[in-house]
Amino acid sequence: MGYEKRIITMFFVIGVLCASQIGRAQSAWSIRIEAVEEKMDFGSPLILKMYLMLEKPYKSAYTGGISKIYRLDGLRLSVRNKDTGDDGVFIFRVPVNFQICDDKGMEYSKTEVILWDAYGEHKKLNADVVFVKPDRYSIVLTRAKKIVSNTIEVVVEPSRSGEQALSILTDANDVCFLIGGILRRPEGDTALKKVVAQAGDTTLGRWAAGRLGVTYFEEFRKKYPTLSKFRALYRTGEHEEPLFDEVCKYLNAAVELQDEFEIREQVVSNLVTGEWIKGNYERAFALLDELKSKYPGGKYGRNAQKRKEKLEELRKQDLDLIEAEKARAGDGAQRRGRGVALPVGIVLGGAGVVAVVIAGLVVLGKKRRK
Repeated sequence: MGYEKRIITMFFVIGVLCASQIGRAQSAWSIRIEAVEEKMDFGSPLILKMYLMLEKPYKSAYTGGISKIYRLDGLRLSVRNKDTGDDGVFIFRVPVNFQICDDKGMEYSKTEVILWDAYGEHKKLNADVVFVKPDRYSIVLTRAKKIVSNTIEVVVEPSRSGEQALSILTDANDVCFLIGGILRRPEGDTALKKVVAQAGDTTLGRWAAGRLGVTYFEEFRKKYPTLSKFRALYRTGEHEEPLFDEVCKYLNAAVELQDEFEIREQVVSNLVTGEWIKGNYERAFALLDELKSKYPGGKYGRNAQKRKEKLEELRKQDLDLIEAEKARAGDGAQRRGRGVALPVGIVLGGAGVVAVVIAGLVVLGKKRRK
């Protein structure tokens, strides 16, 4: 048997073994679904919670231990208009990764935010709205044309703001940018900004703000790789940076998103940095506490406590330096009379605490005029 044939045979055998393992693993499960909100405005996404229950623990084929993730492919969300009988669908086009939610490996869960069904067909990208108009809908999960969950009902209520927001996001590229941060184009930025400006009080508006906020934050970090240097300039009050202003504007709007939105964890994390730059320590601490409590296993949440401890050190250094400068300035004032030089900005570096006093002249709390 030639080398290529042996390789093909090996992959075939592996495929058969994997398929049989998946078949066994998925042969004894059930799914329960529920909507976070049974009533939602038109243009707002459905937040769907899915709970997968197994008859026996699901163990990893590699380690033999309880698996933290259970993958299930081929799921479809069938949507039926209760009044007209029209059918819609949302297809999970990649396997759904259910996360373990018990210590026995028998219960897993997954939350999905659903508004469009985005897909490619005939070399064209499409994005169909799942709930096409305000009405009553029944929802059920199917797999291989079989019902695999309970049926729930949701009511989509009329919303002028939601309708307006959807009328702006009509290009599938912009929808994909909003949902996953991919296929970004200048027109997409413009569309999301319009959604925020015209429907900022809607869930879709806050979602759009979140995507803009985290995207512009990445650009900001590339422009200022050393945040302490930017903070030094910013705290003088004489350096303007429109990009940073936009970052803060959109992140603050997006922080009002529901916790179930995956992007929100990143929004909160980025906002911590913004508040530190502004010197708003208390809010930064509150945001870190939220990260820790709401996203303990998340990419940003699991490091929240370490960030808070570091921030505490930075604040202490800030306060110590300010007190030292005040004391030094007070001694100088007694010697020089009314002319007192005080620091107007303090920068605290990250890798080792570095304090930089930004020169500025202040006379008894007022800037010296020439």
